[in-house]
Amino acid sequence: MIATVWGNAVLDPDRSGIDESDLPDLHDFLNEYIGELVGTGETLTNCYEFIVSKKGDDSLTRQQVTANHKEFLHYFARLILQDGLPRD
Repeated sequence: MIATVWGNAVLDPDRSGIDESDLPDLHDFLNEYIGELVGTGETLTNCYEFIVSKKGDDSLTRQQVTANHKEFLHYFARLILQDGLPRD
């Protein structure tokens, strides 16, 4: 859910009820919240790493996430993780 909130905010800040200049503050807030829920040091990046993992894919399937929503999450994962992914 937090990964979806971040993706929607980045995609269309106005529709999410924030100004584009608020994105860094939202990013920091979400990272703090994730740290409280999952554990210190965990971040949005870790959420996207999980989403593209086998366990993450299995979790999305168990939760019956739609194909469109799954592609949306994978799209943002590719954007966020692209510096750490091997290049063709």
